[in-house]
Amino acid sequence: MTQERVIVSADVYLALSTYALATEKEETLAMLMGSTTADGVTVTVTHCLFCQRKDKRRDRVEISSEQLSQAISHADATGTAVVGWAHSHPHITVLPSHVDLRCQRDQQMLSDAFVGVIVSVFNDFKGVQRVQVIAFRSLNDGGELRRIEVPIFIQPCSGIKRESLQQLLRIPQIFLQEEKEFFTKACTQSRSGVGDGAVAAASDAREDRIVTSHYSGVYVRNLTSVLDKLCVPMVQAFVERHERNMAEIEALKERLKVLG
Repeated sequence: MTQERVIVSADVYLALSTYALATEKEETLAMLMGSTTADGVTVTVTHCLFCQRKDKRRDRVEISSEQLSQAISHADATGTAVVGWAHSHPHITVLPSHVDLRCQRDQQMLSDAFVGVIVSVFNDFKGVQRVQVIAFRSLNDGGELRRIEVPIFIQPCSGIKRESLQQLLRIPQIFLQEEKEFFTKACTQSRSGVGDGAVAAASDAREDRIVTSHYSGVYVRNLTSVLDKLCVPMVQAFVERHERNMAEIEALKERLKVLG
């Protein structure tokens, strides 16, 4: 079955692009919710759910069964269905990799309507950085996977839905939680090689304190980076948005007085 078009609401696109621009070192992942027409021709994306990365690799991100389960629960809560997934490509082309095509193929086994979306960011093109978006599906062509590009459209909306705003607010929380889990994992692994005997144990204890101190420093540095690059700008953006909204409200009140 061929998907003829994908329609993404503007507030979901805002959320996805913001999440993609939150980091230029690793790919980000989100699940897409919405609806599909009975003939499967049109997929409409109205909601999204940001997923925490379990493996912070620069060149790939894959959907786990746990994340798919969370997406289904989120879809049930919003009265929608899981219709696809989205991830970012920082500093690389918007076209899907072989890993992306394989992941998309696996999801299509669950539903023919499943669609993939890629948001390319920080990709320099003739001295200009731009955000590119593509929707795609996978096709098994003689044992080799190839992409089928699907036209994608951004649908204007009157404002940001509460659910999309909640996802935007989750971005710093996701990054902070990731840093906490990787710090805990690193410290646990450093303690797993403790030797036998009193001398070895004392030596391992000293080494463990040094390693833990190093990991703690890295952890604090990364937390500070999240606060500086995500939390502070986000708070400033919301404050400025609130001030603009209040100014528009006052202008409308004045206009209403004139018309009255």
